Amino acid sequence: MPHSFKAPFLHFPFISQYFTDVFKDAADLLPAEASMVAGASAKRQSDFVTGRYCARQALINLRNISPAIMRGENKEPIWPDGVVGSISHSEKMVGAVVALKEHVAAIGLDIETIGRVNLDMWDLIFNKTEQDLIRNKQGDGIDWATLMFSLKESFYKLQYPLTGQFLDFTDILISEVDGELQFSSAKAGYDLNSIGLNEIKTHWAKFGDQLITLCYARI
Repeated sequence: MPHSFKAPFLHFPFISQYFTDVFKDAADLLPAEASMVAGASAKRQSDFVTGRYCARQALINLRNISPAIMRGENKEPIWPDGVVGSISHSEKMVGAVVALKEHVAAIGLDIETIGRVNLDMWDLIFNKTEQDLIRNKQGDGIDWATLMFSLKESFYKLQYPLTGQFLDFTDILISEVDGELQFSSAKAGYDLNSIGLNEIKTHWAKFGDQLITLCYARI
């Protein structure tokens, strides 16, 4: 049965979220947003509309506002003043997270279908140390290849509004330190400490075969 998820997957009082597996159509798109998907395929329009719908539901819960969410020159969402946010979708689920800038400096969300990261993709996505970590984690009940891929997607969405930098998957290294996953830079000239991204929190949750990952940096 399709769901709109009012109960949170990720439990943080300072982050508002909304997820659904009920894909919307153009009737749920605000007029100001229509030009952004004019001429796109029906699937692309549905993904876009549902993402904006989820974002507005999350904003209503956060600040009781429901604005049009435009996008920047690189198609990133433009959030209301004082708000950070992120939108993601897979083939089966769409979601959005938002928070006040006074609580969260940056945030990134990703949704993936578990099992979609094949072994022949690893060299394009993961550094050698990450591949070793994934192999060492095999058998613990988590699809670590999907998890690591999704966390990199979440991290990219977190960092882009702050840096404006495009990153390849192997530009960022995920390692495990004392049981927690941490990000470091594998790209020359890209310094996480200088932009305050050295203490990023990571969380994830599952719903069926869907994996939701979240990265955020607190103020």
